[in-house]
Amino acid sequence: MGELFDQLLQGVKDGNTAHQALLLAELADDKLVSPAVRAALIVTLAEAGTIGQRDAAIDPDGYANADMVLLAQVREAVQEAAASLFADWEDEPEVVRLALAVLAAACTATDRVSQIGRPQAEQPVAPRAATLALASALAADHEVAIVAALGDLAEHPDDNPDALGAPEAPVQGRGLSLLIDLAQQEIGPLVFD
Repeated sequence: MGELFDQLLQGVKDGNTAHQALLLAELADDKLVSPAVRAALIVTLAEAGTIGQRDAAIDPDGYANADMVLLAQVREAVQEAAASLFADWEDEPEVVRLALAVLAAACTATDRVSQIGRPQAEQPVAPRAATLALASALAADHEVAIVAALGDLAEHPDDNPDALGAPEAPVQGRGLSLLIDLAQQEIGPLVFD
């Protein structure tokens, strides 16, 4: 996964970002690939598309020195690639729907908030519901809801305080950083099962 992520960012330097993101999205959309691997690929896309926002929360000094044009190109390419993945949301296995919720949060896909909300009702496990509440708040770009969801996740069993970033950092970046970290922790082990 790390190599795919690196290739996506390398595509920017080669002027090939959109192509790299579309290839990753096509692979993630291939029903012959296991759902766990597809979910991991989708989270990789989300991770690439939010690198600037997450860096602003985790590494403000590094973010200040980042190439803003590069970050914008990657984000735009991921948003374009996401559209095809959202098309079959309702028919996807649960692990892929979780990854799509993360991608919707990464893309601030306000038109996908209702789809993120539905799995919450189906999912009785509190940590997953809290994770999906954060994804929904981020997709809706609702700052008050993001803050509330971050508070609910303080008791999450997989909470990684380092993933949350500095308290003074932008709440969107803090939320995306934690959301992607939680998704990677949940989906990553399934890839090797």
